Amino acid sequence: NPGTPGTFTGDGGLEMTGGRLRIFKLNTANPELDGNNKPYALTGGIVEFYGTGATQQQKIRGNYGAGPTVIDYFNVEINADAANYSTLSGGNVDLNSSFTLQGTMNVNSPAVLRMDATDAIYKFSGNSTNNFNVNAGAGLFYGNANGITTVAGSGTGVIGTPNPSAGNVRTDIRTFSNDASYGFIGSGAMVTGSGLPADVASIYVDKTNAGDVVTLSDDLEVKSTLNFLNAGIIATGTPELFVSNNAVAAITGFEAPNSTGSYANDKYVNGKLRRGVNTTANYVYPIGDAAGGEGYNPVELTITSIAGNLTAMGEFESGNAGTCVAFQTFSCVAGTNNFLDLNAMTGEGRWKFSGDSFTYNIVLHSNSANVNLYPNETNAGAGYNNVYRALKAPTGTTDWSTYVLLGDPCTVGSYYAIPGNGYTGFSDFAAGGGTGLSTPLPVELSTLYATCENGAAKVI
Repeated sequence: NPGTPGTFTGDGGLEMTGGRLRIFKLNTANPELDGNNKPYALTGGIVEFYGTGATQQQKIRGNYGAGPTVIDYFNVEINADAANYSTLSGGNVDLNSSFTLQGTMNVNSPAVLRMDATDAIYKFSGNSTNNFNVNAGAGLFYGNANGITTVAGSGTGVIGTPNPSAGNVRTDIRTFSNDASYGFIGSGAMVTGSGLPADVASIYVDKTNAGDVVTLSDDLEVKSTLNFLNAGIIATGTPELFVSNNAVAAITGFEAPNSTGSYANDKYVNGKLRRGVNTTANYVYPIGDAAGGEGYNPVELTITSIAGNLTAMGEFESGNAGTCVAFQTFSCVAGTNNFLDLNAMTGEGRWKFSGDSFTYNIVLHSNSANVNLYPNETNAGAGYNNVYRALKAPTGTTDWSTYVLLGDPCTVGSYYAIPGNGYTGFSDFAAGGGTGLSTPLPVELSTLYATCENGAAKVI
């Protein structure tokens, strides 16, 4: 009866020359006809998968019979009442196996289509108009090592022919809306692919294993939210990842910065992360090095004064931060004496920031893998414990000695939460160390001794 849900099972095949077959059934590969006695023959009409819940999942049958024979679908539509972005099982509809598309396939808002690493939608050899569309407001989760790609060369995409870099979607025409959302799934390394639009609604990183790397193929702007779900690291390389939504919560799922240096080294950006900012608040930059290198080294950027919609980009760069030899006296409170005495830059990297100018405080959170090479906490008995400060110097600086009093020298912290207060504008940041003699605490210098060092007086 028209409009009455039913179940179609058995050894026959599905034949369609027109009309619409709407499938509601969950968790089982549909259509359920096995095609043993009669093959599938789809020359018209629409096969629609329609779900209602945000945690439901339907499965598209891709083949039938003992061969098996790959199904040549004519038109397919993916519809849902609510999007399924669940961790590890995201997708309102999942391909049970690969299939060929003769006509048009639409993924419509708010539905999410899931394609695992070996899933493919092949182009039909009998025409050049087969068309796959991820429409505005919809979502696509994909896991092929080559991601999603633009239209490939002649012949590539047909089932049974070599497709070394074709990605999950191999139809003649492929449209990936920049108002849709995209997610990266499955095990192992992958690239986003040339088909991913330059700007998208949201991104979901939902890899299977901690440390699985997703590498950007091109610059990418995320207009809504960047979401780390189960696992995965985004590596930018030369491109830049820009989260233009200036809300503090525009990035979710990362590991919160701490003062111990102990991290899982997962769910962060290895490379260039730009954020939109526009308010006096604490913006976290979940950035770091490769998981097998210095790991996750996040930054907290607390804006204290800003005007307008601005941006700031941060990245962690491993390696030798440079040198620093400096002795300075200063006063944190009127009538008190304070000093710093540094003879090295410590740690195994620097944090590089660039962008618009505003006033902020910054906290650099070192990973325990980012070794404190020249500790500055050897005089705990004298009250000089945890006396690290985020020094700021022009990009590429190798000698930090003349920059030690920039910002507020009176605010210090531990090596795993290195503060730098009262800064405006951006450049490089790193921590000085090496003597254990630096304190913002008031001290009385009753006797002053000095030696000549490098043409300058150094108090001893």
